[in-house]
Amino acid sequence: VSGASENFYLDLGNETGVQSLVLFAVVTVLAAAALQRRTRENGSHALEAAFRGAFIALSLAALLHPVWFDQILAWPIWLGAGIAVGPPRDPSAARTARYPDPPATLR
Repeated sequence: VSGASENFYLDLGNETGVQSLVLFAVVTVLAAAALQRRTRENGSHALEAAFRGAFIALSLAALLHPVWFDQILAWPIWLGAGIAVGPPRDPSAARTARYPDPPATLR
């Protein structure tokens, strides 16, 4: 296939190969799932919900326009998604997740 495509995903696959297309698709789906999970955990916190909506909207818009190639648009969305998904807000929950109590037989 030669020439530019209006579909970002087809254009990415055309320019960099199927492996890159699959890798980008997997990362995008995992990021959207992480945003969804974080939104559910926090009871629809505004930051997570806003970036989840923007991320999903741009992912769908990429079917018709190469939006992810625009760095001015893509970088803040990916950065915001990373911040929204980031470490848990409750430090005690993070500590418990990292260092669970040992089984009773080992105490």
